[in-house]
Amino acid sequence: SLGMLKGPYVSSSQHIPSLVAYFDFGFTAGEFNGSSISVFSRNPISNTERELAVVGRRGEFRLATGFAQLKTCFLNATNGDAIV
Repeated sequence: SLGMLKGPYVSSSQHIPSLVAYFDFGFTAGEFNGSSISVFSRNPISNTERELAVVGRRGEFRLATGFAQLKTCFLNATNGDAIV
């Protein structure tokens, strides 16, 4: 399945690098085409692995509950580029 991630994030901490993130991951092809999950949570970016709350869902995921587990594979602290 293919998809697209969209959404804003804002800095939320003065001492520990952390963001408040809202994003919607919408599937654009394959078995889950037209379905999506929405995440809204604190995102402590200095942790390599973290969990964010799933707060919305559509289509095949409409009754889903739980969390999204993120893992940072690459981070360039100079320009903010990241692969998560």
